Amino acid sequence: MRNPARHPRTVALMALGIVAFLVPAMSPRDATAQEQPAHPQMSNVIPAGGTGAIEGKIQAIDPTTRLVTIVAKSGQPIALFAGPSVRLDNVEPGDKVDAQYTRDVVFVVTQASKAVPQGATQTVGQMAHTPGGIGPEATQISGRVMKIDMDAHTFDVVDATGGGVYTVQVTDPARIKMMSDLHVGAGVTVSLTPLTITSMVKCGWFGCG
Repeated sequence: MRNPARHPRTVALMALGIVAFLVPAMSPRDATAQEQPAHPQMSNVIPAGGTGAIEGKIQAIDPTTRLVTIVAKSGQPIALFAGPSVRLDNVEPGDKVDAQYTRDVVFVVTQASKAVPQGATQTVGQMAHTPGGIGPEATQISGRVMKIDMDAHTFDVVDATGGGVYTVQVTDPARIKMMSDLHVGAGVTVSLTPLTITSMVKCGWFGCG
C-alpha cells in the first residue's frame, strides 16, 4: 500500500486527530504504576482528509452498496466505496488493482451558547470503542469540550447527548496550534465523507497502470 502521507493534499479545516486507544486500568495500590488517567484516552481515531492510493488484491465486492474491500501488500484489508465513475463490471475478487481514493474531513467549533449541528451518526463512545476507529462510511460526530490542558495538549470531550468523558490527546504539531480555537463548553463536530475510490485500474502481467 502506498503511504497516503505521500499524497498530502489534506482538505481538513481543522484536524485535532483522535485514536481508538484506551488506557488499561491500573491499580492505585501499585506503587510502581503511573497515576491512572481520569478518563479513557484517545488519539488519531479520526483519519486525515485528502487523497491517497492503494495497490492490492480485491477481497470482496458488493455491487449493491459498491463497497470494495482491497487487501494491501501489507496484508491489511481496507474497505472503500467505488465512486460513480468507477467501473466494477470488469473486476472481481482476486484481481490485483491500483486504486486512487479520497475523503474529506471537516471540523466545526461552535460557541457554548449554540446547539451543536444535528445529524450525528456516531457517538464519541462508539468512535472510541470501535476497532480501527472510523470506518469507510460517511460519519458525523458531535461533542462538548469539558476541559482543556494546553500544556499537556489534551482536552476532555463528552458526546453532545451525554455519556462518558474521553480525553483527546493531540500529537500533530499543526493540530496542537489549532487547539487555541477551543474553549470549555464549545461544541466540536467532525464530518467525514465516505472513503471513496475515484479511479481503479486492474493490474496485468507487467504491473499496474
